[in-house]
Amino acid sequence: MTHKRVLKHCDEEFKIFLTTMEALGEKLGPLLFQFGRFDETVFGSLDDFPREPNSVSERLPKEHKFVVKIRSPKTDPRAGAKKPVRSQLL
Repeated sequence: MTHKRVLKHCDEEFKIFLTTMEALGEKLGPLLFQFGRFDETVFGSLDDFPREPNSVSERLPKEHKFVVKIRSPKTDPRAGAKKPVRSQLL
């Protein structure tokens, strides 16, 4: 859902994922979406990701907490960067 589709066109898979995670009940913490290296051809810039029209952040159920982690060539340790990947709590 995160690497190939970048959470686009995966509503059914996302519903199944949430249903599975909800089985944890009170033990359920924030759910992590970890994306592969950031592709500017998909979102334009890291700042555009959460504001993408019809983005996942607009469709997420409000009763859950979500964390998004996006790898960027500028922050990817494999590219020799020393800064951590950008994370955002939605």
